[in-house]
Amino acid sequence: MIMDIDPRVDIVFKKLFGSPRHSNLTLSFVNSILDAAGLSTAVSLVIQNPFRLAEFLKEKDIELDILYKDGNGREIQLEMQMVSHTGLAQRMIHNWAQLYVHQLPKGQDYKTHRPVISIWILNRAFCSDHQWLHVFGCNCQLSGYILHPDMAILTVELSSWLALINENRTSIFDNKDKWLFFLTHAGSQDTQRLLSDLPDPEFKEAIRIMAAFTRSDRMRHYYDMRNNYQHIIASYKRTGYEEGLEEGKAAGIELGKAAGIELGKAEGKAEGKAEGKAEGKAEGKAEGKAEGKAEAMLEFAVAMKGTGMPIGQIQALTGISSEIVESL
Repeated sequence: MIMDIDPRVDIVFKKLFGSPRHSNLTLSFVNSILDAAGLSTAVSLVIQNPFRLAEFLKEKDIELDILYKDGNGREIQLEMQMVSHTGLAQRMIHNWAQLYVHQLPKGQDYKTHRPVISIWILNRAFCSDHQWLHVFGCNCQLSGYILHPDMAILTVELSSWLALINENRTSIFDNKDKWLFFLTHAGSQDTQRLLSDLPDPEFKEAIRIMAAFTRSDRMRHYYDMRNNYQHIIASYKRTGYEEGLEEGKAAGIELGKAAGIELGKAEGKAEGKAEGKAEGKAEGKAEGKAEGKAEAMLEFAVAMKGTGMPIGQIQALTGISSEIVESL
């Protein structure tokens, strides 16, 4: 039987790796990534923001992280990112910096800081080098000297891992590959086949957790709601980007021509085109994203209203007024 539950959907991911009752499962997954990155593994993990369904459903943002503290005092952040965006690299640094800064109470010495490790599970490739794992830190670009080892930002890029496995036809032996296989295949595999491929106790436990979303109508509804929301977010981001790109190209060509004619030089024309494209693309993206978001939220509201969701919940998720929701 196909379970039809994707472990990468935020509500399932946080249920799997953000519940204190499943600490062995969480430790196995996190340690498999730390080990692959060449970092020391954790003896134990304490979840700082445990999964609570009632609190989770109040969140509009689909980008939810899980925070642990290990036996050595390190803070480890885990986040599943289904949709990429242009500010993702800055967001990684921002989140890491927030965790690091908040460690230090007023009046404390800087030496009391503890390492912060941010692990980002990315559905799409983040870097263009076709590597599935990257470990970023504070290194000198000239000598490679490490300024301080407290910073570590890891990206685990699932699409790059899949491409590597398929290209080399590599067998899955170690714990890291088992977990990445689970994340990328569990939502479409026959349950018995999956248990056969992944016989370890932690994967049996993970499959039981996912099965709970199919046995309960209430949990299935929450899963479908979050899954649909992620698809809509991805859709309006992509729509806004494509529309903005086309408008930006057209505006850039016109501005580039005007600047080139005015300067009367070949280099002036090139600079004008470049500046025009940049300005046009930025304006076009902003307008496209705004229009796309509004349309997507209306589509989302219509879909959720069709499921019988209360108007108040639809309003909270979309920001659309109750009067408009009632009229849909």
